[in-house]
Amino acid sequence: MKRFILGTCVLGSIWVAVAQTPAPEPEGAPAAPAAAPAAINPRVAQFTELLRNAQSALESVLPEELITLLQEGRDLGQPQMVSGVLRGYLSRRADPGPRILRLGAENARLVGDYPAAASRYRQLLQMAPVDADSSQAAGELFQILADYMGKSGEAWAANREFGDKFRQAALPKQYDGAYLDVCFQNRVTAAMAKRLLTVFSEKLPLEQERFVYWHYLDGLISRLESVYPGNADAIIPARALVPLIRADPTRQARLAFLIENIAFHETRAGRDAPTLARAIEPVIAAARAYLDCAPTANTLRQIMVAFVGGPDLPAVQGRQQGQPDSAIWSAAAEQKSEFFATTGFSKLSEAEQIAFLNWSWAWLPAGLATADQWIALGGKHPQAFQKAVATARLPWIMQATNMAVYKAQAPFLAGQAFSQRCGDQRHGGG
Repeated sequence: MKRFILGTCVLGSIWVAVAQTPAPEPEGAPAAPAAAPAAINPRVAQFTELLRNAQSALESVLPEELITLLQEGRDLGQPQMVSGVLRGYLSRRADPGPRILRLGAENARLVGDYPAAASRYRQLLQMAPVDADSSQAAGELFQILADYMGKSGEAWAANREFGDKFRQAALPKQYDGAYLDVCFQNRVTAAMAKRLLTVFSEKLPLEQERFVYWHYLDGLISRLESVYPGNADAIIPARALVPLIRADPTRQARLAFLIENIAFHETRAGRDAPTLARAIEPVIAAARAYLDCAPTANTLRQIMVAFVGGPDLPAVQGRQQGQPDSAIWSAAAEQKSEFFATTGFSKLSEAEQIAFLNWSWAWLPAGLATADQWIALGGKHPQAFQKAVATARLPWIMQATNMAVYKAQAPFLAGQAFSQRCGDQRHGGG
């Protein structure tokens, strides 16, 4: 039965094939007419004709004709056909105009001539109005340099030149992160502050701004903790950034304090003591405002570390990298010590006071106040000094003829273990 069915299927296939085979033409019959040629796309024909004319008379090509060629070459998927005409046209004209530069840069990008594309984008952005198309062109420039050519240094330089101006498209903003990373790594705090000022002025949704940009804000703040060369250039943009920080008064206050501290130290050279005493008043006020926002040992440490130059000062003769600078502390040292002894320490809770007393960095905290000031603090907050394990390291007066001095220290020094060198300490700058 299976053989019968198989044979029937084979015969059926043969009959179908025979039936579909066209019958041969009888002898002497006229030949069938040839198939008509495919219709020519009039747009392609027009492009081909315009391109041929331009190639034969390059010096007489009009701007409007070149713009049409560039647009049609792009839209028809033939940008390489126009590249030669474009190069010849640009070689004869120093100022081809923004429209031709825009299309010319796009043409070079499409054909893979990235150096030419980058050059044309730069020339365009020097004259282009600030709008969405120019911003897209800026993003394409960053993309070519960073992603296609791998020239991260040139990409960063181009972003510094154009990235704060052309932001009406999404593409250039995608390179903010790479730009700010380099700013942080190379301590270009002025450029970093300027970009963050640009971004925060755009008032993105707060959660988006926090997620994408606030870690860069924290990076800028950490860089401004130190009186580092170049930080003075960040003062103006960073000061304008402060009121744009939303929903976080502590960050606002911290940045405001660091800016005032840098501004003070940039102008301290050559000033006499009375002038310095007046000049540091805005710094002390900003420090007080920051401590009011966050009355913790960490906040007070940050303030006092900034007063001695910051945690990451470059090395100089006689001082290692990252060590406090007694010369910086000595500028208005009396006012700094007074802030600490009369305001700063007393703002902390007892637990935070203990944490501060147990902190140790070079000659801090011992050198932040005089022995008399420490004694006054001990008398005011005896419990904190009794419980702190590092109390004995502070500059107490251990040798005096006046018994009242011993009596003043006794309530909070009882039970403390002292070594011979702990008494009446002094640091080099105070």
